Amino acid sequence: LTSALKNFANEIQADYRASLTTNGYYLDRDFVRALDELAIKHVQVTFDGDREAHDKLRKKRNGQGSFDTLVRNVETFHEVSPACQFAIRVNCCDSNLNSIPMFLNRFSADIRARTRIFFRWVWANEASEYKKFSSEQTSNEPYKALGDLYSMARSLGWQAENPHENH
Repeated sequence: LTSALKNFANEIQADYRASLTTNGYYLDRDFVRALDELAIKHVQVTFDGDREAHDKLRKKRNGQGSFDTLVRNVETFHEVSPACQFAIRVNCCDSNLNSIPMFLNRFSADIRARTRIFFRWVWANEASEYKKFSSEQTSNEPYKALGDLYSMARSLGWQAENPHENH
């Protein structure tokens, strides 16, 4: 499909580029090397907290967790594809919220400096006008927990811009 799209774009004298959002499991060395040929300029990988929380939510068919493979693939990406933009989306919920600070400390300073990180609540909550934002939060400020994560991420050297801050 990419080949056909690139050819069509060339015919009409247009620029073609793509992005990829993935669970990161198959983002191995060979796939990362193919990103340029596929015209993929931006990759986003999703995590569900640190190892224990992530592996409870995202298991392989055999029941084992996928966290360690994803971390290795993020490290490989940064070794092999320095030109492609990279982002990590951390899916947040009540069960993994406390594991996220440990996750933020897991990667090297180089990876943090080159990676945009952002946080999204994945279950219905007050922010989505459905129910209380987080059962573990006692604050009446529905975005405080996320704001705290953005502040922590920035202090650790991640590229993190809080969309909920007043500008």
